[in-house]
Amino acid sequence: MSHWPAYKFMNFRKAFSPQTTTKMSDTFHNFMSKFIEPYEAAGPVIASSYPGPKALSYNERLSHTLVNSENLREVIDLEKSFGNYFQDIDGNTVLDMHMDHGRNVLGYNSRRWVREAKFQKYDKFLVQRPAMGVMPPAEYPKLLNELLLKVAPPELTDVYLSCGCGSSANINAFKLAFLKKFFELKGNDNITKEEEESVLQGQEPGAPKFSVIGFEGGYHGQFLDLLSLSKFNTDKSLAKHNWPIAPFPKLKFPYEENFSYNRKEETRCVEETAKLIKSNKDKVAALIIEPLQVLGGVRYASSLFYRDLVDLCYDNNIAFICDETHTSGWASGRPFMHKNWNLEKPVHMVTFGGRMQISGLFHQREFRPKYGNMINSTWNGDPAKLVQFFDTYHQIKNVDWIDSHTETFWQACKAELLDLQRRAIIPISNIRGIGKIFAFDVEHELLRNEIVLQSRRNGFKVNSFGKHSIGFTPSLMFTEVHFALYKEFLLKYVPATLNMHAFNN
Repeated sequence: MSHWPAYKFMNFRKAFSPQTTTKMSDTFHNFMSKFIEPYEAAGPVIASSYPGPKALSYNERLSHTLVNSENLREVIDLEKSFGNYFQDIDGNTVLDMHMDHGRNVLGYNSRRWVREAKFQKYDKFLVQRPAMGVMPPAEYPKLLNELLLKVAPPELTDVYLSCGCGSSANINAFKLAFLKKFFELKGNDNITKEEEESVLQGQEPGAPKFSVIGFEGGYHGQFLDLLSLSKFNTDKSLAKHNWPIAPFPKLKFPYEENFSYNRKEETRCVEETAKLIKSNKDKVAALIIEPLQVLGGVRYASSLFYRDLVDLCYDNNIAFICDETHTSGWASGRPFMHKNWNLEKPVHMVTFGGRMQISGLFHQREFRPKYGNMINSTWNGDPAKLVQFFDTYHQIKNVDWIDSHTETFWQACKAELLDLQRRAIIPISNIRGIGKIFAFDVEHELLRNEIVLQSRRNGFKVNSFGKHSIGFTPSLMFTEVHFALYKEFLLKYVPATLNMHAFNN
């Protein structure tokens, strides 16, 4: 067993229950020695208030010019932020268990990223505006081939990079699905200018619009087309299309303890999806689903459910789009979470973003556009971020057991949450998660919001998901010991509204 790094917060025997302490494996110790930043804080420290007066004043000034200023919370001092902790301009040190939905995959000021920047590895790309679609750098073909070789799912032989956001990746997947369906119905490869412009909008001239099937609770981005399928926390007036929405299983956790109910619920949702496809036969070009609905409340189903949907798409000649813009990047220990499904047939397309540092999609060769300019743009990826992705990849590959680490991590945190469920004054339920994306439910939304607010005021940045969930999407460097600090806070915390909720019940 490796020696413990000499960190103040490494007194895990005090933080954890004896049952969990005895289960900690060698992978945990090896992970700590390779990943944890040497300058990381010992714990949260609130110097004054959070957010502090400087941050509030800063946000007030910024709100005069920034359109979406209501999202402003923290103002970070990046030079003083390391690992899983950030420091704001008021001197508050906060344990970040959200990490912008995990996009900050190696935490703040990652040693490798900082070192590579000092070696000027990115400089030649940073001083040029990316125009990869029309004038790529000499290294671009090699980088794309390496990307396909190292992380592409089986039988997905083509890759298309987008501008960096998950929304652009998903909308391009729709375009590929629409184009394939269009040429199949047309019966030949000829296309007029009018047809090209209309089909990319999902409509064949003089024919009904193509559609995409989404799922309840899904969230795929902020583009107008995508808002038609994002049925969580979305203004319905912004939806551009009346696309069909299938039910997503409302499961009970632990899954195995509720197996009979859960399988019936999953079967019901597959059958309802089949009915939607049948009633919209030639109009449906694709089905899109997330392996884990993050914003929809950290919801997911069993691999059997997803395999049934893949079979349904193959049987009806529909593109299966796996939206991994929130789940790609080793959150589950693998580059893509759908690899946990053990599929017999490959998905047709996988979109990625977030933790990957880049965004885009892998797809089967049959979805390659008939004409190269159909979904082309001048941007087509950022070479500096592509190089940074490979830095991340090589760092993670140094821990060749990262998948077993994330499973060990989740089992340890689940044990602590179950212990919290038994001991804490706060009633929590529905403990669930995959790797380093996990959550629990609080019965009342008002109580949930209060817990999130007070957590932040005490130096723990967590986030609300869905209607009643508190969720965690930390960096890959986040460990069981970090979570133990938050558990200790929850054991001592008594919400002001708790008695009111108990009375209402």
